[in-house]
Amino acid sequence: MRLTLLQTEPVWRDVARSIEQAERLLEGAGPADVYVLPEMWATGFDAELAEPTRRGSAEALEWMTDAACRLDAAVAGTLPWPEADDGSWRNRFFFVTPQGVAAHYDKRHLFAPAREDRSFVAGEADTVVDWRGWRFRLQTCFDLRFPESGRNRRSEPYDAVLYAASWPASRRRAWDALLVARAIENQAYCVGVNRVGSDPYCAYNGGSAAVSPGGEVLCRLEGAAQAHTVELDEGAIARQRSRFATLA
Repeated sequence: MRLTLLQTEPVWRDVARSIEQAERLLEGAGPADVYVLPEMWATGFDAELAEPTRRGSAEALEWMTDAACRLDAAVAGTLPWPEADDGSWRNRFFFVTPQGVAAHYDKRHLFAPAREDRSFVAGEADTVVDWRGWRFRLQTCFDLRFPESGRNRRSEPYDAVLYAASWPASRRRAWDALLVARAIENQAYCVGVNRVGSDPYCAYNGGSAAVSPGGEVLCRLEGAAQAHTVELDEGAIARQRSRFATLA
């Protein structure tokens, strides 16, 4: 399984320019089975849900769908999304394949210090998506601090957990440590894709990383917009779970 981390620098409330940057990174990344973008990659982490952010979500999802078709791959990342039946908004993690949206996950742990809970409704359901023989668990940013949120279960095991994030530089030490912890405790690959740059509230220095089921950091991207591809080996999962049967 080839997975590409797309560490972007979202342009604040500007979907068109954010898409242009993501497209450039995608074009230079080379072939992969999955491409993962940060949290709210098309506008920046706009917890206030300004009008440009609301308007741009459909355009951003259309671009993800087109990219998945062109690349014959999955494209994943979060966007603000309105719930059709009640008009509420969710911070929704889309996993898009060439056939369309294969699955989505609504962020469970909303970040109250940034008032995310005032504009968005928290999700309640867990999401594991099957893609090319792999099972991916979807998680978003602040969920990383809650181990029970991403817990691997014998009843519905996954092979890799994906975290799309807008994680500030001021809390980077926690990000680095918790990605490794989530991989070790769940005996699965843990991939966290963060952003770089700044918005009116925070600075971001990346740190996007892929961690093996045993806790080895396979890659860590520092403070520039960039793409990096890693090979995920299902044999490494089986070996780790055979050696230490903690999931049992």
